[in-house]
Amino acid sequence: MTPTPPTPPTPPTPPTAPIQNPLNQQQRQRTPSPDPNNVPLTKSHLRELYSQDERKSIPVYKGKRGDQLINNWLKDAERVAQSAGWSAKDKIKYFSDRLRGDAVDWHSDYIDHAADKEDYDAWEKALINRFLTETEIENLKKQLNELKQTPDQSTQTYVSRLNH
Repeated sequence: MTPTPPTPPTPPTPPTAPIQNPLNQQQRQRTPSPDPNNVPLTKSHLRELYSQDERKSIPVYKGKRGDQLINNWLKDAERVAQSAGWSAKDKIKYFSDRLRGDAVDWHSDYIDHAADKEDYDAWEKALINRFLTETEIENLKKQLNELKQTPDQSTQTYVSRLNH
């Protein structure tokens, strides 16, 4: 007699309901964390981005002798501020970002002791008083005294030259 081969075991009957992975259930129950890169842009955000580019066009001021005169640096910075539409508070913030060396040290000290940290006119006056030397003041006075209106020059042009 020949032996009969053993019969293979019968596979278990599959369950009627699908088996759910408990890990998947936990993931579905959690609320997704906000994506910091998926923040809607507001006018404020766009203005800040634009201002970052504008700030870079303001030259760096270190407050050293031989550097650009502080009043000329301020004129350059004011042109940028005017085209960007910055407020007085923005000007202090963005102008001070372009200060280095002695000038940034002065700014830090000024902000630590200022009664009104957002008063741009007071900040500007204090900056000029600190960094405009007596020699530079004398040179500016001399230039002002030598400035004459020519016969073919309009009053508006002459006054503009006085201011620059």
